[in-house]
Order: sequence, then structure tokens, then C-alpha cells
Amino acid sequence: MKTCEICNEKKGDRIIAGMSICNNCFARLQGLRNGNEDDLLFFRDSINVSKFSQNAKEYIDEVATDIEKSHRTAEEIIIERKRMQEDEMEKQEYARSLIGLYEYAVETILNENHGCVDAKRMTELINKRAREGWKLHTVYSNELGKNALKVLGLVENSTACRLYLQAKYFKIYIDEYQDCDKSMHKLFMYLCDALKIETFVVGDEKQSIYIWRGAYPEAFVSIWNKENFSKIFMGDNFRSCKQIQNYSNLLFDETRNLYAPTDDLGNIIWLSPTATNWVTETMKYIDPNRKSALLRFSNDNARIGADELSANGMEYTYIPQTPIAEITTDTAWLYSAIAKYLIIEKYSAYDVISEIPVEGNETRKIVSNIKRILSKIEQAVIDENAFYLEVDNLAVYLGYETRTDHLKKLYQTIIDEKFHVAFEAEKYQHIAITFHSSKGLEFDQVIIFAEDYRLSDVSSLCNHYVAVTRAKCKLIIVKLSNYNANCFQNNLQKIFSRSGHDIKDVVTF
Repeated sequence: MKTCEICNEKKGDRIIAGMSICNNCFARLQGLRNGNEDDLLFFRDSINVSKFSQNAKEYIDEVATDIEKSHRTAEEIIIERKRMQEDEMEKQEYARSLIGLYEYAVETILNENHGCVDAKRMTELINKRAREGWKLHTVYSNELGKNALKVLGLVENSTACRLYLQAKYFKIYIDEYQDCDKSMHKLFMYLCDALKIETFVVGDEKQSIYIWRGAYPEAFVSIWNKENFSKIFMGDNFRSCKQIQNYSNLLFDETRNLYAPTDDLGNIIWLSPTATNWVTETMKYIDPNRKSALLRFSNDNARIGADELSANGMEYTYIPQTPIAEITTDTAWLYSAIAKYLIIEKYSAYDVISEIPVEGNETRKIVSNIKRILSKIEQAVIDENAFYLEVDNLAVYLGYETRTDHLKKLYQTIIDEKFHVAFEAEKYQHIAITFHSSKGLEFDQVIIFAEDYRLSDVSSLCNHYVAVTRAKCKLIIVKLSNYNANCFQNNLQKIFSRSGHDIKDVVTF
């Protein structure tokens, strides 16, 4: 059992900043980083400085005192921020940056195991970290991946930013890595390789359906070949039945060896109807008591398909893409939460609070303020400009920024009832959506059209793979007589032939 180097108790079992720290002191350090006044006092009065000089202890006391003086409640910070004359972005980041200042000051002191830090120099470093932290957040949050290289440039040229990132983040977890663009990939690899932050990524290049907007699936492949990464290949599909697994595995070279013959070929139905009777032919194979989805390339085709199916006696609900769906700034979660709060009956203010990305201990006062602002937003829906103002007030209160074009998209999402179904899609038994919107979802039965996938390039192949693997137990392929559909059939046969198979080996005609 190690001795905690802060409280001197023989229970140190955590390592931070080169020191053995017990769980209690570790929790207090996290509280310090969040500006908790009790923990500020603890570190000022109780930290063990036996391995530091006397001057170091004095500086610890000084910094803790300065932090105490800088501490404000969230509400007070908002009021103060409105009085500030600096740049608008700096005003909006002031509250959030305080936490970073606390952390940077403490980490700087704790790392000075052999002596002390000059007080003047420490002040300079903290102020520099504050300015650079504002720049870092401003550049990155505005356009995410588009500005990742600019972010990387800031980090590469800022010792303070690098130290801050290394102190704050011990591990980085990234899902859907195949959707990263080149700039984002370069930034993530810098954090991993240069800053030595342990990085865990999950991805599937076969699901690269966003190449059209800059996704770079080769990034994931390159990581697979990096020597400093351990690799785990996950080849099991626990969603789809064996026949659908075989079909999807034959689409790509790296998964063809997973093919396993099965006698049950009733789960993939190939239909060749006319444009006028495809609905009646398809409905013969749809179980109305199990969830199904019509997946199309375009929103228009998904909507038309839903109308035609509904007109023939099976109610399909078209799920449109909402105007706020493509917003990628760090305020996107708030727009979504506000929309759900105003649209979904059982979605409360507490649900909004639960979606706040930053961990925190919301006080009764903070919860009350959020509920009050949400109520004002609800009342302001009848006045577009008033609505913008109240949403902006909530964003500012939480430390985020809004944009006028995004506020317009939010307002359109709420006012136009046709978008409301998108927030409760799980309520509907049968839906029609684009296959882009289906990513991450699953359905008992899936209907796709051959003409949506020519299979002549990687993008089309990935699109088809994603659509096919949404199905759990039944896949219906509707192949009309047109050029694109014919291309699909010919290219699919060529793909299956590479592994010595025919379409009839995995599809029922």
C-alpha cells in the first residue's frame, strides 16, 4: 500500500502528475478542476508539500487564493460576461475557460516536484493558456473537421495547449472512425503519436457512406496497419440472419471467407415487378406485425414509396431529414434537445439537462434557471425573433454559441409539423427513410431498390452494404427494368463470381 502524497494516508492507489494519490484526494482534485470552493480550500490548507520547497508551498497557497477570488457562480459569470468589452467569442468562452485555468495552475504546481514555479512566470503561463484555449475552442467548434488542421496548428505551436491536453485527457475513444475526413485524422493521430494520449478507435470502412461530404475511409485502414495499435477484427454479425450475413460478406474481399453455406434461402427475396405493380408484389412478402423499413437513395423516392404503400393498405410513415440534422457545431446537441423538448410530450427539462455533454453537478438553482429559460423558449415559439433570443439566452447560459442560420433551421424544424415524426420514429411500425438516415438502425424487414445502387464504385458498394445490413430477418430487393437496376444486377453477379458464387446461391428469385 502506497502513501498518498497529498493527505499522507497509506492508501495511495492512483497515479497523477507523477504522484501517488488516494481516491479521496483524486476526487477532490476533480472537484478543484470544476471550481468547487471546498476543494479549493482543501488543496490550499491540506496538501502535503514535504517534497517541495517552502516557496513552493507559498505559491500553492497564492494560486489557491487567486483561484478562490476568480471563482464565480454560473449566473454571476454570465452577468459579468455581458459587461465585458472583448471580442464576442471570448465573452462566450469566459465561463468555460475558468475550469481550464484552475486545472492548468494545479497541474503546473503538482509537476514541480523538485522546486517551485516563479509566480510571475506562472501568471504569464496561465494567461497565455487562457488566450490559446479560447482560440482552440473557437476554431474547432465552428466547423469541426473542416478546421481540424487549424486546430492542429495551434496545438503544435503552443506548449501550453499541449500540456493542457495531456493533463486533461488520458484516453480518447472515437467511434465511426471511417467517417473522419483527412484533417480530423491528422489531428487525432497527432494526439496519439505526438502527445502519447492513448487512443481507441472503432470503425468499419465498409460503412463509409459519407465520402460525398469529405469522409476519408482510408484513414481507418491506415490505423489498422500502424505498429503502435493493437488490432481486433470483429467479424460476427449478431443482427442479421445467416443468409443476409452471407450476402453482405460476399460484397467485400476481406469478409468473403466468412461465407458459410445455408439451406435456408427464404430471407432474401428478389422481385422483378413493373413500376406499376411493385407495391402489390412487395406486400405479399411483408409481415404487417413486424417492423419494416423502405430504404431509398433520395428523400423524394422515400416519400413517394411511403405514399404508394399506404394507398394500398399498409400504412408507411415517411421520416424526413430535419433541417437541424446536418448541423455539426458543438451546439448541435442543444438544438436537438430543444426540438425534442418542444415536440415530444414526455421529454422534460430534466431530459434536456441530462444531455448536457459536460459533466457537472447541477445545483438546484442551475436546474431552476434552465427550466425557466426553457419555459420562455416554449412561450416564444409564436414569435420567431423572440424565439431566437430565448434560445440564444439558453446557449449562452450553458457556455455555447448560436448562429442565425442554425436558429432558423431549429425554428423551421419545430414550426413545420412534417418534421415532428423524425423525433419519434420508433413509434411507427413501418417507415420510409433514406439509407443514409438508416445508419445505426435495424429493422425486422427491409425493402430496397436495385436502381439505387449501381455497384460500380466504392461509394455505391458501401451504401448497399449499409442498407442490406439494416435487415434482421428479411431483405426484399426490388429490381425494376431500367438502366441503373440492370447495372446493379450485372455488377452484383461479377462481385459474387470473384468468390465462385452465383446470385442464386444467396438470393431467392
